[in-house]
Amino acid sequence: MSPLSPRDVVWTEFPYTDMTQTKWRPALVLAQLSDTDYLMCQLTSKPYGTHFIDLGDGDFEWGRLEATRAANPKKIFTLHRELMEEKPCGRLGRTRFEHILEAIRGCLES
Repeated sequence: MSPLSPRDVVWTEFPYTDMTQTKWRPALVLAQLSDTDYLMCQLTSKPYGTHFIDLGDGDFEWGRLEATRAANPKKIFTLHRELMEEKPCGRLGRTRFEHILEAIRGCLES
């Protein structure tokens, strides 16, 4: 599989909490940690609370997501490359990506 870059949005296979099934969901690549591991941020179509960052079609450098999404700076995780689609479905623009990183830093500092 080809490597991904920060700002790429990819479909990933997430397990349910009981680990009996999985569901495909989009996620934002924050950084590549090793040849196979990436630091990711959750994207959701059901934001709750005030900490979510809305993502619209205009926030993408290229590509888009079918449903309106929001980034959750409080849901950061590592993910193995084999649990992701081969190619990204889009790339977030620099301005919105920096806004998400700033929100993540704020969560870590609070």
